[in-house]
Amino acid sequence: MNSTVWLVAGPVGWLAVALSLALDERRSSNHRAPARVTPAARRSDELMQISTAVALAGPVLLALVAQRPVRPLTSFLALGIAFAGVRLRHRAMRSLAGRYRLTSAAQPDAPALVDRGPYAVIRHPGYAGLVLTFAGLALLAAGPPGLVSVLPMGFAVLVRIRIEENLLREEFPQTHTAYLARVRWRLAPGLY
Repeated sequence: MNSTVWLVAGPVGWLAVALSLALDERRSSNHRAPARVTPAARRSDELMQISTAVALAGPVLLALVAQRPVRPLTSFLALGIAFAGVRLRHRAMRSLAGRYRLTSAAQPDAPALVDRGPYAVIRHPGYAGLVLTFAGLALLAAGPPGLVSVLPMGFAVLVRIRIEENLLREEFPQTHTAYLARVRWRLAPGLY
């Protein structure tokens, strides 16, 4: 494919990934009000929303300011990373079924710790998928410099993981301890 095709394919792919993620989130979210939302969980929601806006807008603005040549191979790899992230997040949400919510909260109506599917490999595959998706989108829009826009999301995800692991520890004291022993990695096997 020539560079002109990628000038169109890149933005179309970016939009397809972003819409796919948004629709998946909306469809998979349990819209019932959570039983108990802590102030820390509410603040982490705000942090996730802000970091998502930065991760979406930052690379696009950077691409507008610092024009760079379109590299088809980089664009193709970036789309692959983004779609792999969407797929991982989708699998994580499907594994959670009724436990998936956009806000971290204890859920007495869903009394089982999920340890199947991607949760058998890493403890927070949904967040790993989210970071992969936005990293791919950043690469697609602005190349490697665009990854800087994903750093706030990485920080927000680390905050969110701490909150969720505390909730799970309280909600499933014995099961969670055994799960931590079985599944060591939070986001990426061998890294974290």
